[in-house]
Amino acid sequence: QNKITITLLEAEDKVDSGDIWKQQKIIIQPHEIINEINKKLFAIKLNLIEYAIKHHNTVKPKSQKKENPTYYKRRIAQNSELNVNQTLSEQFDLLRVADNIRYPCFFNHRGHKYKLTLTKLE
Repeated sequence: QNKITITLLEAEDKVDSGDIWKQQKIIIQPHEIINEINKKLFAIKLNLIEYAIKHHNTVKPKSQKKENPTYYKRRIAQNSELNVNQTLSEQFDLLRVADNIRYPCFFNHRGHKYKLTLTKLE
């Protein structure tokens, strides 16, 4: 995805079912790597927290559509395995969004496992 919607919503027993207070979207550029994406996400989250503090008495939440929600699978270490038979270019999107601490990209080659991380140079 290149667009992410971050939602400030009311807490409910059922996950992600509360009324919406505010939403903001960010666009992820195809060159951005995980730390740049996280920086954008943090700025939006901070903005939404500030909104909640300033408007908690006056906000008029809107109800969520009662459709079947879409959930993405939680990422696990196995999602970061690179294919040694594909080019770096073919796997660039995996490299750029992998969390280098919790689930870094890795590959198996000649009986050994190797970690590969991506850092953007300015």
